[in-house]
Parts: sequence; C-alpha cells; structure tokens
Amino acid sequence: MSKLLISQVENHKGNFGEALRSSAVFYFIQNETFTTTISFLNYWFVRRELEVTVLISLRDLDGNLIHRQKALFNDGMVYNYIPDTDLTEGSIEVEVFSIENLVIPYAAVMAVYQSEESVSMVHSYSRTYSPHEIEEKRTITKGRESCWTIKDDLNVSSFCIMHNGSVNKAAQKCELNILTNQSVKHTFKIEIPELRPFSTYRLNLKDHVPELIVLLNGDSANASLSFELENSFTRLLVGNYNKNTSELQVTHSNFNYQEHATDNVDAENPSAYMSLINLPEHNLKVIIYPDMAEGNYSVQNGSEHITFSNDIRSEYSPKESLQVFKTESGRLPSRIVTAFSAGLPKKLPFECSLGVIHEKRPPKRMWWGLVGNENRLKSRLFLTINDNIYGKVADQPIFIRLYSAKSNDYIEAKCSISQIIANNGYIYISDLFDSVSDFLANEFGYFTLYSEYGGYFVYSSLENETGSITIEHGF
Repeated sequence: MSKLLISQVENHKGNFGEALRSSAVFYFIQNETFTTTISFLNYWFVRRELEVTVLISLRDLDGNLIHRQKALFNDGMVYNYIPDTDLTEGSIEVEVFSIENLVIPYAAVMAVYQSEESVSMVHSYSRTYSPHEIEEKRTITKGRESCWTIKDDLNVSSFCIMHNGSVNKAAQKCELNILTNQSVKHTFKIEIPELRPFSTYRLNLKDHVPELIVLLNGDSANASLSFELENSFTRLLVGNYNKNTSELQVTHSNFNYQEHATDNVDAENPSAYMSLINLPEHNLKVIIYPDMAEGNYSVQNGSEHITFSNDIRSEYSPKESLQVFKTESGRLPSRIVTAFSAGLPKKLPFECSLGVIHEKRPPKRMWWGLVGNENRLKSRLFLTINDNIYGKVADQPIFIRLYSAKSNDYIEAKCSISQIIANNGYIYISDLFDSVSDFLANEFGYFTLYSEYGGYFVYSSLENETGSITIEHGF
C-alpha cells in the first residue's frame, strides 16, 4: 500500500481548498487541582479585517453536547473561555465561519492547563473535518502518530488524548511501539473501545503496559501509536502527569514519517536548521524524535557531530544555539520532527514540538501568540534569527502590539533586534509595556510582532511563581 504524502510544499501554498470553516478541538480537565482555559485572538480581523462567527461547543467524553455559545469580541480582541460546568473532563471545540476563504482550516487557538504547581500551553492539535473536505478527500483519518515523549516512573504517568469526528468508530486493536533511548523497541497490541461521534478518549499508558516503569528504567522514551478515527484529524494531545506534585505538561504528537510520507528539500546541497532560545537556568535539551523518513542523518552541535536515523531517539544538551542538520544520502526530508525541552530541577519539564527550517520555507514577517496576565503568569518573547537562510538582519524596528480581552484597542511598543540580542534573545512583556496587568485585566492576552525581516522565529512563555515554565512557538 502506498504511503499517504503529507506535502509541506502544498501546506506552504495554503492549498486546502475553499476553507469557509476552520476549527480546533481540545481536551479539557477541570477539578479541584486543574483548570483549562481556551484562548484566541481575533486574528482574522487583525490580519485581514475578516468578520467571522465563532462557535464554542462543550462536550463530555462520550461526545454528548453540553453547551454551545457564540464567542463575541464585543469587549476585546481576545476571547478567553473557561468551561462553566460540573464536568471534570471533556472536549471544547472552536469553530470559525466566514463568507470569505479563511485559507487555512486549522483555527489558531491555544489551551492552557494550570495547577498550583504547573502551567502548560499547547496550540491547536486536532479538529473535526467539514463535509466538503470529506467529500474532496482532504482528510487524514489513518492515525500514524509518533513524537510522544514518555517519562513514566512511580510518580509520573504518560497519556494521550484522541478526538473522534462526526461518525461512530468501531472498537479497534492498535499497535503501540515504545523506543527507548538505547534504541530498544517494544511492540504492544492494545484495544481502544468504540468511539462515539465527537467523543474524546484518554489513553493512560500504564493501563495498557503494566511493565512500563521497568522498561523505561528511569529514562525517557518515545511512543508511537497506529489507530484510526472517523472524520477527525488524527493529531494527539500527549503529556505527562506527576501525581506527587500535581504537575501536568503537554504538547502534541506528530506524524510517523515511516508510515506517512513527506517531500524532500529540493536543493543541491540540502541543509536544515534549528535556532534555539537561550534558557540556561532551565537545563535546555534538544530532542530529535525517531520515526522519520528512512535514512541516515547528522546534526552539528558545536564541535560535536551527532549521527541519527529513523530508529533512534536523540536527546542532548545543545552546545550552540544553531543546530545544523545534514543528510548522508543526498535526500533531506522537509520534515524532521524535533523539540526542545527544559525545566528547573525537580519540576516536570515542558516540551515544545518543532521541526527544522530550510531554504524552501517562505519568509514570515508577522507572528502572534499568547501571553500571561502578569499578576500570576509572567511572559517573555523569545526571538531566534535564521540568517543562514534569510540573510543578515539589519537593525530595523520590530513592532510589537498587545491585545486584551477587555479592550478593542491595542498598545504598541517598538524595539530593535540589537536590544533583544543584548538581553540574551528575549524580552519580558512587562519590560515592553507599562501597566500590562491593568491592560490585560487579569486575563490572557496576545502579542503580534511584525518586522520587514522574514527570518525570525518567535516564541512566548508562561511562567508561574513555583518556577514552572511552558513555551510555545507563535502562529
């Protein structure tokens, strides 16, 4: 059977057909320990002055609709939603409708999971398909998902979340593969029960692999899962939970590119790059996930030359901010899934799922992303520079705007890249703007960043008083 091609070229072109609806669906957990907030900027108006209608649907784990409401931007340009329900678990779907083509059917939405001891955020990962996408066969429902870091021990438990679409999915036997950092592979057959329309399923790994702690032996590993859904994108929410400290950290899975295919970088001597943020106090690690296109590759980490392949999970401390990826076969896949992970000692580390940047990636001049309310959650903006692809950056102005859930106006600041470089590559939101907490009114806000230089890569953080930190790349 031929592999499904996940084309990055077509993705960069925005070749998704007529997208008059975009959506995102998230897992929520809400109890005496955890709260979930769904947050988004009215970027449709900010970027293109599009008027949209946004619907939020709250469902239980079985897919039953509990409540549906419009998200109105009457009070501000940011909308923050916390479920008002007695449910402790379920899903929240955000649907965006327009009479003009939205171009991308994936809504740019964020979820934040908070406890006293931790904060974690993740961007949109799954969504339900529109009828015309199903008819045009623009769907991926055969789940071949990987890039799931598991850390199970006596206190920490790993899990994943999947969301079914509008049609019932029969019970299924799935293949789970665990690849240790010593490249030992363990394969298990697990059962996933029948999934009702719009249902959400949480798979706790220890429930299916009782010997998991022994297999990991105090180390991290990679998990991949083969499964199927109906009328829903197969991306998973993946995470780790520490029952002793009530910490939760999540990110999203990515395709298993041994099972799905991706295109190659069409260049004479292809290279790809990661430009890392500066976070020395948090023990930054680089992760190169396995399950990539078959081949032998290398990454230059300072003076160190690290080789890897499709059956190796690599995790190492970076010696330089620039990581250079090469291929030994002459063919470099456009997608090598990577991450960086960090955390203070004794804190559950965050993980930010990424990829690599190469010369065929179009320049990007505008970014936006989530920031904290400053009273309880501090935020930094991190900028990395990809001048090996986009050329040397001039010290031209960078314009940063801040948007609130309590105002339809924005506040703006101007800075230069030299200022940010001099400050270790980041700047606190509170150093950019006066009276940030008053403007945000104790709610999540959003930044936009614009520069004529298209080679920046931008991140934002949420940091709480216990030292927990989460970082996500901008949209």
